[in-house]
Amino acid sequence: MGGYGSGRYGFGATNKLNSCLKLDIKTLLKGYQNGSLSWSRNNKQFASIGYSRFLDNPADMYIRLNYSITPHNQEAINLDYQIQLITTPANFGGHRFWFICPVTFKKATVLYSSSRYQKFVSRHAIGLLYQSQSENHGYRMLYKKDKIEKKLGGKNFYKKPKGMHQRTYDKLLNQFFDLNEKFNNYMIPILLNLCPKT
Repeated sequence: MGGYGSGRYGFGATNKLNSCLKLDIKTLLKGYQNGSLSWSRNNKQFASIGYSRFLDNPADMYIRLNYSITPHNQEAINLDYQIQLITTPANFGGHRFWFICPVTFKKATVLYSSSRYQKFVSRHAIGLLYQSQSENHGYRMLYKKDKIEKKLGGKNFYKKPKGMHQRTYDKLLNQFFDLNEKFNNYMIPILLNLCPKT
């Protein structure tokens, strides 16, 4: 993904979803199992991602995304991660696919990515991640958690990466679960405030 951080294509100060990159599940389910998506403006491509679909196991379906971003005046960052998928029965037979947002863990058919949070998340998560109060503390916890997860080998971190000492693995795993618990405890009150009052 290119152009992030420049203010032209990123989230910017407007804090609007239409400034984000949009990932629609219907688009990802079309065509080949492996492919790429790109975004253009004024007939000029400014962002692209690669993806792979893994739908054979109904209990563990996901889409793997891989791309690189270059924030303004910074080195390129390579991202490679999974987004879980589930299905629910459709009204007229068959089933409907959903993303599981990696931040709110709620169903979504569209995910968004911005200059300030480069992974794809739901619109509710975008709102949470850009509130000033959650940006300072919650965002830092999420960033640290993702960084540790990457060191542990990604989503399959329950198996010690080859060449890593057991003590290092145990330490990183404990740090990950500790951060995960703190992040969830931090986000729960914010998420509850988003829910409509009955």
